[in-house]
Amino acid sequence: MKFLIKEKIDAWFIFIGIGVLVSIYLIIPTIIDLYKYVKLDERTIAKVYKWQIVEKKSKFFIISSYNFQVGGKNYSGRYVFEEKYINIFLAREKINQIREGAVFVWYNSKNVSTSSLEKRFPLNNLIRFLISLCILFYFLFLKKKFAKESC
Repeated sequence: MKFLIKEKIDAWFIFIGIGVLVSIYLIIPTIIDLYKYVKLDERTIAKVYKWQIVEKKSKFFIISSYNFQVGGKNYSGRYVFEEKYINIFLAREKINQIREGAVFVWYNSKNVSTSSLEKRFPLNNLIRFLISLCILFYFLFLKKKFAKESC
């Protein structure tokens, strides 16, 4: 009887340990992306002077080189857009779509050389982390429930 209880405790320990490790694995990139999102606190108009489409592993990426001005000083940057495209035509279409409007650059007011053409809230990472927490709490709930029933 004691042997069976020991195996149950070990199994719960493994499930909860895996849940904790997965949650930690998912929270680290979420915190990094949130930090990047928050530190880009100002924006201005950018002048994109070069567009490139690069193929890597059958996916196409858009790379842009741009200039912008803050406080009378000129700054430049290079940005790889996060979105991936399945063919070159979709990437060109996206470039034409971006060119139609004003292109804004987000930058850090304390360190203007830190800039980006996109400011995306890390919603996907946050949702994955919250789902992993729900699963972890579910395992904890089950452990507590089975511990009460076995008494």
